[in-house]
Amino acid sequence: MAQAPIEDLLEQADFVFSGTAERVGDATLPEIETSDATAVVVVDEIVRAPEQFAALTGSRITVMLREPASVREGEQALFFTTGWLFGDGIAVQELEHRPVEEAPESLRAAVGGAVEASQARRLQQRVEEADAVISGRVTAVRPSEQTATAALGEQPTAPITEHDPQWWEAVVDVETVVKGDITAEPTVVLFPGSMDVAWRDAPKFHPGQEGVWLLHREDVPAAADEAFPQVFTVTNSDDFHEKERLDDVRKLVEEGGA
Repeated sequence: MAQAPIEDLLEQADFVFSGTAERVGDATLPEIETSDATAVVVVDEIVRAPEQFAALTGSRITVMLREPASVREGEQALFFTTGWLFGDGIAVQELEHRPVEEAPESLRAAVGGAVEASQARRLQQRVEEADAVISGRVTAVRPSEQTATAALGEQPTAPITEHDPQWWEAVVDVETVVKGDITAEPTVVLFPGSMDVAWRDAPKFHPGQEGVWLLHREDVPAAADEAFPQVFTVTNSDDFHEKERLDDVRKLVEEGGA
Protein backbone atom coordinates (compact mmCIF):
# COMPACT_ATOMS: atom_id res chain seq x y z
CA MET A 1 0.00 0.00 0.00
CA ALA A 2 1.36 3.43 -0.99
CA GLN A 3 2.50 5.65 1.84
CA ALA A 4 0.69 8.93 2.38
CA PRO A 5 2.72 12.16 2.32
CA ILE A 6 3.84 13.17 5.80
CA GLU A 7 2.03 16.51 5.40
CA ASP A 8 -1.27 14.67 4.89
CA LEU A 9 -0.65 12.39 7.88
CA LEU A 10 0.03 15.37 10.13
CA GLU A 11 -3.25 16.98 9.10
CA GLN A 12 -5.09 13.86 10.34
CA ALA A 13 -2.95 12.66 13.27
CA ASP A 14 -3.25 14.19 16.72
CA PHE A 15 -0.58 12.00 18.38
CA VAL A 16 2.73 11.42 16.61
CA PHE A 17 5.49 9.53 18.42
CA SER A 18 8.40 7.19 18.01
CA GLY A 19 7.89 3.95 19.89
CA THR A 20 9.05 0.39 20.31
CA ALA A 21 6.64 -2.50 19.76
CA GLU A 22 6.88 -4.54 22.96
CA ARG A 23 4.11 -7.12 22.50
CA VAL A 24 2.17 -7.81 19.32
CA GLY A 25 -1.25 -9.40 19.81
CA ASP A 26 -1.72 -7.82 23.24
CA ALA A 27 -3.35 -4.72 24.73
CA THR A 28 -3.16 -2.52 27.82
CA LEU A 29 -6.95 -2.25 28.26
CA PRO A 30 -9.09 -5.30 29.14
CA GLU A 31 -11.99 -4.16 26.97
CA ILE A 32 -9.90 -4.44 23.79
CA GLU A 33 -10.19 -7.71 21.90
CA THR A 34 -6.62 -8.66 21.12
CA SER A 35 -5.45 -9.86 17.72
CA ASP A 36 -2.49 -9.43 15.41
CA ALA A 37 -3.88 -5.95 14.76
CA THR A 38 -3.19 -4.82 18.34
CA ALA A 39 0.19 -4.06 19.83
CA VAL A 40 1.52 -2.76 23.13
CA VAL A 41 4.00 -0.01 22.25
CA VAL A 42 6.40 1.86 24.54
CA VAL A 43 6.39 5.60 23.76
CA ASP A 44 10.05 6.49 23.27
CA GLU A 45 9.72 10.10 22.14
CA ILE A 46 6.78 12.39 21.44
CA VAL A 47 6.84 14.39 18.23
CA ARG A 48 3.41 16.02 18.58
CA ALA A 49 0.66 15.44 21.11
CA PRO A 50 -2.46 16.99 22.63
CA GLU A 51 -2.12 18.10 26.23
CA GLN A 52 -3.46 14.87 27.75
CA PHE A 53 -0.80 12.83 25.90
CA ALA A 54 2.12 15.14 26.66
CA ALA A 55 3.42 13.09 29.63
CA LEU A 56 3.29 9.66 27.96
CA THR A 57 7.02 9.30 27.27
CA GLY A 58 8.09 5.92 28.66
CA SER A 59 4.50 4.69 28.96
CA ARG A 60 2.96 1.59 27.38
CA ILE A 61 -0.07 2.20 25.19
CA THR A 62 -2.17 0.09 22.85
CA VAL A 63 -1.92 0.76 19.13
CA MET A 64 -4.62 -0.58 16.81
CA LEU A 65 -2.57 -1.22 13.70
CA ARG A 66 -3.90 -0.18 10.32
CA GLU A 67 -2.55 -3.41 8.85
CA PRO A 68 -2.46 -6.54 11.08
CA ALA A 69 1.00 -7.89 11.93
CA SER A 70 2.66 -4.87 10.30
CA VAL A 71 5.14 -4.42 13.19
CA ARG A 72 7.42 -6.92 14.87
CA GLU A 73 8.21 -7.14 18.56
CA GLY A 74 11.27 -5.01 19.26
CA GLU A 75 10.74 -2.89 16.14
CA GLN A 76 11.02 0.88 16.54
CA ALA A 77 8.82 3.07 14.37
CA LEU A 78 7.36 6.52 14.01
CA PHE A 79 3.60 6.21 14.60
CA PHE A 80 0.97 8.62 13.26
CA THR A 81 -2.19 8.02 15.33
CA THR A 82 -5.50 9.36 16.57
CA GLY A 83 -7.06 8.93 20.03
CA TRP A 84 -9.32 5.92 20.50
CA LEU A 85 -9.96 4.69 24.08
CA PHE A 86 -9.20 6.24 27.47
CA GLY A 87 -9.46 4.44 30.82
CA ASP A 88 -6.90 2.78 33.04
CA GLY A 89 -4.70 2.99 29.96
CA ILE A 90 -4.69 4.67 26.57
CA ALA A 91 -5.33 3.19 23.14
CA VAL A 92 -4.80 4.89 19.79
CA GLN A 93 -5.60 4.02 16.21
CA GLU A 94 -2.79 4.04 13.71
CA LEU A 95 -3.02 5.96 10.46
CA GLU A 96 0.41 4.82 9.37
CA HIS A 97 3.89 4.10 10.73
CA ARG A 98 7.35 4.49 9.33
CA PRO A 99 10.27 2.28 10.43
CA VAL A 100 12.83 4.49 12.14
CA GLU A 101 15.75 2.65 10.55
CA GLU A 102 14.72 4.04 7.15
CA ALA A 103 16.98 7.13 7.50
CA PRO A 104 15.77 8.46 10.86
CA GLU A 105 17.46 11.87 10.56
CA SER A 106 15.92 12.73 7.22
CA LEU A 107 12.55 11.44 8.42
CA ARG A 108 12.76 13.53 11.58
CA ALA A 109 13.68 16.59 9.53
CA ALA A 110 10.77 15.99 7.18
CA VAL A 111 8.36 15.61 10.10
CA GLY A 112 9.69 18.74 11.76
CA GLY A 113 9.26 20.76 8.59
CA ALA A 114 5.78 19.37 7.99
CA VAL A 115 4.75 20.15 11.58
CA GLU A 116 5.87 23.77 11.19
CA ALA A 117 4.09 24.10 7.85
CA SER A 118 0.91 22.57 9.29
CA GLN A 119 0.98 24.92 12.28
CA ALA A 120 1.49 27.92 10.00
CA ARG A 121 -1.48 26.91 7.82
CA ARG A 122 -3.72 26.43 10.85
CA LEU A 123 -2.77 29.80 12.29
CA GLN A 124 -3.35 31.56 8.97
CA GLN A 125 -6.79 29.97 8.74
CA ARG A 126 -7.73 30.95 12.28
CA VAL A 127 -6.57 34.54 11.65
CA GLU A 128 -8.73 34.72 8.53
CA GLU A 129 -11.75 33.26 10.36
CA ALA A 130 -11.39 35.53 13.41
CA ASP A 131 -13.90 38.36 13.78
CA ALA A 132 -11.37 40.36 15.81
CA VAL A 133 -7.72 40.12 16.82
CA ILE A 134 -6.46 41.94 19.89
CA SER A 135 -3.57 42.09 22.30
CA GLY A 136 -4.09 42.83 25.96
CA ARG A 137 -4.08 41.67 29.55
CA VAL A 138 -6.57 39.60 31.57
CA THR A 139 -7.85 41.54 34.58
CA ALA A 140 -10.50 39.11 35.88
CA VAL A 141 -11.71 35.54 35.41
CA ARG A 142 -15.06 34.18 36.63
CA PRO A 143 -17.73 31.58 35.82
CA SER A 144 -20.30 32.96 33.41
CA GLU A 145 -23.50 33.48 35.41
CA GLN A 146 -25.45 34.65 32.37
CA THR A 147 -24.82 31.57 30.26
CA ALA A 148 -25.29 29.15 33.17
CA THR A 149 -28.68 30.66 34.00
CA ALA A 150 -29.75 30.69 30.36
CA ALA A 151 -28.73 27.04 29.93
CA LEU A 152 -31.20 26.02 32.63
CA GLY A 153 -33.95 28.24 31.23
CA GLU A 154 -37.30 27.55 32.78
CA GLN A 155 -36.35 23.97 33.72
CA PRO A 156 -33.89 24.22 36.62
CA THR A 157 -33.63 20.44 36.83
CA ALA A 158 -32.80 19.97 33.13
CA PRO A 159 -29.69 17.84 32.65
CA ILE A 160 -26.52 19.51 31.43
CA THR A 161 -24.93 17.64 28.52
CA GLU A 162 -21.51 16.11 29.15
CA HIS A 163 -20.09 18.25 26.37
CA ASP A 164 -21.43 21.52 27.78
CA PRO A 165 -18.55 24.04 27.62
CA GLN A 166 -19.31 25.43 31.10
CA TRP A 167 -18.38 28.92 29.96
CA TRP A 168 -16.04 31.12 31.97
CA GLU A 169 -15.44 34.80 31.34
CA ALA A 170 -12.04 36.45 31.03
CA VAL A 171 -12.15 40.24 31.07
CA VAL A 172 -9.37 41.55 28.83
CA ASP A 173 -8.07 45.10 28.89
CA VAL A 174 -7.43 45.73 25.20
CA GLU A 175 -4.10 47.33 24.33
CA THR A 176 -4.12 46.89 20.54
CA VAL A 177 -6.84 46.14 18.01
CA VAL A 178 -5.17 44.33 15.11
CA LYS A 179 -8.35 43.30 13.30
CA GLY A 180 -12.06 43.90 13.66
CA ASP A 181 -14.52 46.70 14.18
CA ILE A 182 -14.24 46.89 17.97
CA THR A 183 -13.12 49.54 20.42
CA ALA A 184 -10.11 49.39 22.73
CA GLU A 185 -12.18 48.89 25.87
CA PRO A 186 -12.46 45.94 28.29
CA THR A 187 -13.74 42.93 26.34
CA VAL A 188 -15.27 39.70 27.64
CA VAL A 189 -13.70 36.54 26.23
CA LEU A 190 -15.71 33.37 26.87
CA PHE A 191 -13.69 30.17 27.13
CA PRO A 192 -14.73 26.60 28.06
CA GLY A 193 -14.06 25.78 31.69
CA SER A 194 -14.98 22.15 31.03
CA MET A 195 -12.20 19.55 30.90
CA ASP A 196 -14.31 17.33 28.62
CA VAL A 197 -12.46 15.88 25.62
CA ALA A 198 -14.59 18.07 23.33
CA TRP A 199 -12.82 21.13 24.74
CA ARG A 200 -9.35 19.67 25.28
CA ASP A 201 -7.68 22.22 22.98
CA ALA A 202 -9.40 25.26 24.45
CA PRO A 203 -7.07 27.71 26.24
CA LYS A 204 -7.75 28.49 29.90
CA PHE A 205 -7.02 32.01 31.17
CA HIS A 206 -5.99 33.57 34.47
CA PRO A 207 -5.71 37.12 35.83
CA GLY A 208 -2.53 38.90 34.82
CA GLN A 209 -2.09 36.84 31.66
CA GLU A 210 -0.94 38.82 28.63
CA GLY A 211 -1.15 37.77 25.02
CA VAL A 212 -2.79 37.92 21.62
CA TRP A 213 -6.36 36.70 21.12
CA LEU A 214 -8.06 35.61 17.89
CA LEU A 215 -11.70 36.23 18.77
CA HIS A 216 -14.84 34.67 17.33
CA ARG A 217 -18.52 35.57 17.45
CA GLU A 218 -20.22 32.46 16.07
CA ASP A 219 -20.47 30.55 19.37
CA VAL A 220 -21.38 33.47 21.64
CA PRO A 221 -24.48 32.50 23.70
CA ALA A 222 -27.40 34.92 23.34
CA ALA A 223 -27.44 35.64 27.09
CA ALA A 224 -23.82 36.81 27.04
CA ASP A 225 -24.41 38.81 23.87
CA GLU A 226 -27.17 40.71 25.62
CA ALA A 227 -25.15 41.25 28.80
CA PHE A 228 -21.90 42.66 27.39
CA PRO A 229 -21.15 45.31 24.75
CA GLN A 230 -18.14 43.37 23.44
CA VAL A 231 -18.07 39.60 23.90
CA PHE A 232 -16.36 36.83 21.93
CA THR A 233 -15.35 33.19 22.32
CA VAL A 234 -12.01 31.40 22.21
CA THR A 235 -12.26 27.61 21.91
CA ASN A 236 -9.20 26.59 19.90
CA SER A 237 -5.54 26.38 20.93
CA ASP A 238 -4.57 28.41 17.85
CA ASP A 239 -6.67 31.35 19.08
CA PHE A 240 -4.30 32.47 21.84
CA HIS A 241 -0.60 33.30 21.62
CA GLU A 242 2.08 34.84 23.80
CA LYS A 243 2.46 38.60 23.45
CA GLU A 244 5.83 38.17 21.74
CA ARG A 245 3.96 36.82 18.68
CA LEU A 246 1.97 40.01 18.13
CA ASP A 247 4.07 41.08 15.12
CA ASP A 248 3.76 37.60 13.55
CA VAL A 249 -0.02 37.65 13.92
CA ARG A 250 -0.23 41.24 12.67
CA LYS A 251 1.70 40.21 9.54
CA LEU A 252 -0.74 37.37 8.89
CA VAL A 253 -3.67 39.78 9.24
CA GLU A 254 -2.05 42.15 6.73
CA GLU A 255 -1.25 39.31 4.32
CA GLY A 256 -4.86 38.18 4.51
CA GLY A 257 -6.08 41.64 3.60
CA ALA A 258 -8.18 41.93 6.77
